[in-house]
Amino acid sequence: MPALKTVIWVGWRRRDLRAFPEPVKDHMGYALYIAQRGGKHRDTKTLSGFGGAGIVEVVKDFRGDTLRAVYT
Repeated sequence: MPALKTVIWVGWRRRDLRAFPEPVKDHMGYALYIAQRGGKHRDTKTLSGFGGAGIVEVVKDFRGDTLRAVYT
């Protein structure tokens, strides 16, 4: 199995992700793990308007709120 790609956190984003409710953290963490392996989680979508820069968003609804994580 190939090595996982490295996650480089920008600013306080890691802290922000850790503040999410547990089910959302698990979901986002798994989506990032799939990205590290070169895949794309089913709940991701490419953000438009960035000139094909490969910006990806993971979206999770939780108790009436929608939480997002963005990576490239």
